[in-house]
Amino acid sequence: MYSRAPAITMTTIAWLQAVARGFLARRRYAQRKADLAKAAATTIQCAWRCHVARGTQTTLLATRTHAAMSLQQRFRALQSMRQAVHAYTRVRSATVLIQRVFRQWQARVETRRQTAATTIQAVYRMHVARQTLRAVKSACVSMQTTWRTVLAQRQLVTLRILQAKRVGAATAIQVAHRVIVSDCIVIS
Repeated sequence: MYSRAPAITMTTIAWLQAVARGFLARRRYAQRKADLAKAAATTIQCAWRCHVARGTQTTLLATRTHAAMSLQQRFRALQSMRQAVHAYTRVRSATVLIQRVFRQWQARVETRRQTAATTIQAVYRMHVARQTLRAVKSACVSMQTTWRTVLAQRQLVTLRILQAKRVGAATAIQVAHRVIVSDCIVIS
C-alpha cells in the first residue's frame, strides 16, 4: 500500500543529528584532553625551567606553591570536564527520550492506518462477494424459470396429444356407433 522509496525521514534526520552531536562532543572532548595535556606539559616544563634557572637556591615554599597551583589547575580542569560530560549526557538522554516518544507515536499512527486499510479492504471484498452472490442467485432463478417453462410446454404438448387421442377415440366410437345405429335402422 505504501511504497518504501529512499526518502529522508524523521528517523534518518534524528539519526544524523545524533551522529553529528556525538562526533562534535567526542572532538571537543579530545581537544580539551589535548589542551589539558599540553597545559600540564607546559606547566611541568615551566616548573622545570624555573627550577633549573633558580638552581639550588629555590626555596621550598616556592616549590610547594607552584605544585599547589598546578594541582589546583589540574583539579579545576577535571571538574570542568566532568561538568561538560554530565551536560552532554543530560542532553543526549533528553534527545533519546524525545526520539523514543516520537517513534512510538509514529508506530501507533501506522498501526491505525494499517487497521483502517484492512477494514476498508474487508468491507469492499464483502460488497463484491454479495454482488456476486446476487448475480449467481438471479442466474439460478432465471435458469429454473426457463427449465420449468420448458417442462410445462412439454407437458402441455403431451396433454394436447392425449386429448387429441381421446378426441380421436371418441370420434371413432361415435362414428362406429352411428354406423351401428344406422345399420340397425336399415336392418329393421
